[in-house]
Amino acid sequence: MKLSVVGLQFGDEGKGNIERYIQKHRMYLPSGEKYNYIARYHGGANAGESWDLDGEIIVSHQVPVGVGTDIYAVFLSGGVINPKRLAKEIDYLRSKGIGVDSGTYGISGRNQVVLLHHLMDEEKAEESEGAVRFGTTRSGISTAYASAARKIGMTFAEFVGPNFETILIERILPAVRKFYGSRMDIPPLEIYIEEYGEIRDRLKEFLRSEAELMEELGMKDSNVILAGCQSIGLDVYNGANRFSSSSVTTRYPLDADLRIGVMKLVQSAVGDRRATGNRKWITYDERITQELRGTKEDEGIEVGKTTGRPRDLGFCDAVLIRNNVKIARIGIVAATKIDRTGKLIEVLGTNRIPICTAYKYKGSFLRDLPEDSWVIEECEPVYTEFEVDPSNFTDIERLREKRDFSELSDKNQEFFDRMGEEIGARIDILSTGPYCDNKIIRA
Repeated sequence: MKLSVVGLQFGDEGKGNIERYIQKHRMYLPSGEKYNYIARYHGGANAGESWDLDGEIIVSHQVPVGVGTDIYAVFLSGGVINPKRLAKEIDYLRSKGIGVDSGTYGISGRNQVVLLHHLMDEEKAEESEGAVRFGTTRSGISTAYASAARKIGMTFAEFVGPNFETILIERILPAVRKFYGSRMDIPPLEIYIEEYGEIRDRLKEFLRSEAELMEELGMKDSNVILAGCQSIGLDVYNGANRFSSSSVTTRYPLDADLRIGVMKLVQSAVGDRRATGNRKWITYDERITQELRGTKEDEGIEVGKTTGRPRDLGFCDAVLIRNNVKIARIGIVAATKIDRTGKLIEVLGTNRIPICTAYKYKGSFLRDLPEDSWVIEECEPVYTEFEVDPSNFTDIERLREKRDFSELSDKNQEFFDRMGEEIGARIDILSTGPYCDNKIIRA
């Protein structure tokens, strides 16, 4: 079985939570089999995933969900490694008793590496105003991808290999200094050596050949979870607009037998994502946003996992999700944070939840997501009200004890069926809390 898990909105949908449940319960596998691999194939330290390990919530960024359990975690090519952050992440995971070593985690030598000048360039862009500003996590992701495209990047194999200094001297630093010119003072070679010397030695054990990894994962008896750590709304090609990320979420390295998309009813995003309405047309007003976002004491606080930035919250955009279901060829959808539905009903003051089911543009109604980002920014949302039964959502603890769709009221089963019809894929998994077994499954 080759199975993929990707987000259907702008990230923060709870993909790690779903990946961990699938691993632990060996979903969609014949009896007696388990998942051998979890493979990530894009993004970098900008993506954060929360997952449950024996009752403790773990947050990982460059190491896939479930590392150190009974699954081998790999980072395939297509991603960007931030070595300093990765070293800190490994220390953090080990402090939690998680075994992260060459027997549990491997990194393709083909991945690009974030270097000092990438961080400097992205930091300068974020301090700028207007079109130059990316709205990134300042992790050097976009600038590292750009360097790869300009043929002045460094792969992970080169970073941990014996030619690190030679590559910097002869290929990268001259080109970098010429490219950036007077915009930045590029550090001398000695600073790069000092910055990365010890880290290179520490990370060397995780180097794996991309060809060997692909051969292992592609074997008929290999059960693989492809971890889409970023979401389709952020895909550099298929994202909703010009404020996308820099990596490709929708190009699976293996042909997936089953594709699972993850969404939540209260849509969220961090940074400037114009498809969430230029912060004005598909977002809640500030009062509703503040109440739904919660505080740092709340279990479901809506802040970015990597930066801690408050998320912008808004009505669920079925137009966006429907588009992404088609693009990623999603077969099953998991809806997360269902335990927050009671709070949503309370804040809205009604059990009729508005869902954006179309866009209005210059008098026309659009059911499909425009590919012109300028058109998206000129659209207005068209809402359909979906009625829910509050009785299932008022007592969160009772909700979290439910395990099967049949335990929901008829009205709420109808609600999730209607939502599935609206987005073009059946909702088969409901996540009702932060822990692995807080799930309701359609039998």
